Amino acid sequence: MNSIKLVAFDLDDTLWDGAAVLAHAETKTFEWMQTHHPDVASCWSIESLKSLRKSMISPQLDYALQLTESRQRSFASAAAQVGYNQGDATDFAAMAIEVFLQARSEVELFSGVEELLNDLSTSFTLASISNGNCRVHTTPIGKYFDLSVSAEEIGAAKPDSGMLSHCQQSLNLSPSECILVGDSDFYDGQAARAAGWHFIHYDVNGLPLERTINNLAQLPEAIGTFCHSDETR
Repeated sequence: MNSIKLVAFDLDDTLWDGAAVLAHAETKTFEWMQTHHPDVASCWSIESLKSLRKSMISPQLDYALQLTESRQRSFASAAAQVGYNQGDATDFAAMAIEVFLQARSEVELFSGVEELLNDLSTSFTLASISNGNCRVHTTPIGKYFDLSVSAEEIGAAKPDSGMLSHCQQSLNLSPSECILVGDSDFYDGQAARAAGWHFIHYDVNGLPLERTINNLAQLPEAIGTFCHSDETR
């Protein structure tokens, strides 16, 4: 029996281009504003809305825990600043954030991702562990994940190990049975090490070493190095 039971994945920049999908979501949301609320769109741009959202970020809280809430508040503020009353601004923000989150989940997968997850799902439990706010269950690969955990949901963001501990406990597994695959050695790697999990670093610019891959096609072989082993990291 394999010693590894769970393979968990970071999402942005591991399974798709995070910057690209974020830009897509911001563009789609602004286009929605132009169509349905031109009075707001005429006074703002994508860039000025970004600046407004940044002003909503509290330095006392982890950035990843404020992604959705700060953006929704920025939408309400944008509407209020062009004359919407509080109720209408709140309603506008609720609709705008829904448009944004739907578009945020319209991801363009890296080559081979769906085939990889399909193959891995026959041998392992799969999970997603993300600091972002993608609704992964609505993406084409959502069906492969037995569990999806986000920082906003748990109240802890990587490199904190809280999401990993939650995932492990939810699935009744031990740390040595779990692998995290991610593009950031700081956020993903540090969280994995703190939780006692194995970690495989996906670095497209790195050398394919024992614990680092630069192509997702190398992942099954990398996972295999942990199987039938009691080694922990």
